Amino acid sequence: MKAADEMQSLPRSGYRTQSEILAEILELSKEMIFVTKIMYKSNLSFQQLIVYTKLLADNELITITEEKHGKQTRRGALITQKGLKLLNLLNKTAPFLSK
Repeated sequence: MKAADEMQSLPRSGYRTQSEILAEILELSKEMIFVTKIMYKSNLSFQQLIVYTKLLADNELITITEEKHGKQTRRGALITQKGLKLLNLLNKTAPFLSK
């Protein structure tokens, strides 16, 4: 699936654009963060979290790691250099894309 097709299939948010959500996830991922914290801090549903983090990871914008904590496995996210470049572009273009 092409990136444009993936963007069209992303879950809609009533208050934020998809670019704003992607930028927020990338911003939160500047330091290693558990994906559940991304979900809470960016106010996403679990379904939205999975779709957005998969899109970012598939396009090498974040890396996903897994850590074992007893019987549980926790997933973490960290932005890549490619992700930092995209975040900078999104931040520069945000004023032009605002509603």
